[in-house]
Parts: sequence; structure tokens; C-alpha cells
Amino acid sequence: MPAGAMKIHFDHTDGGLVVKGDKPGEFSLAGADHKWYWADARMEGDTVIVSCQSVPNPVAVRYAWQSFPTATLYNGAGLPAVPFRTDDLPGVTFGKTIY
Repeated sequence: MPAGAMKIHFDHTDGGLVVKGDKPGEFSLAGADHKWYWADARMEGDTVIVSCQSVPNPVAVRYAWQSFPTATLYNGAGLPAVPFRTDDLPGVTFGKTIY
């Protein structure tokens, strides 16, 4: 695994991970500064390696963590991976009143 990358392992892949499109997309990485950058991803079996030159020491990864994401990652049964994040940072609306 290259330096500055995170390896994400998936359970319940029902025959393996499948990419719909050219490559896995919708991944982003952040370092200790909590600044998010779009990242490159590649598959290795039931894992995805996520990396970004702007984040040399990643601490968190997100997939499809935005409004109206494009699903690119599926399991062998044809079900899309749900949006997820590995961090517990508060969202931009945390503590704000929304009417």
C-alpha cells in the first residue's frame, strides 16, 4: 500500500466488489487538520485503497458523503455500497437551528 493511503475492507461483498464506471469514485480523505480532499481509489479484492497527494497522513475517509452522490461501488449481488464515513467529526449543521 502506498504511503499516504488508507485501506478500507468490506464485508458482505457477495462475490466481490464491482465498480460501475471507469474507477471507484466519490472517495475523499482528510488528515489531522480535518480538511477534506477528493481522493483516488483502486480495488484489491474486497478492499479499496484510497489515496490523495494533498493528504500525506490520512486519518479519515468518506465515500459518497454528499448530496446526490453517484454510486460507483457495488457488491457481487448488484447492491450499491451505502455512503459512509470513518470519522465522527460534527457536521456543518451541528448545533445550528434549521427552520
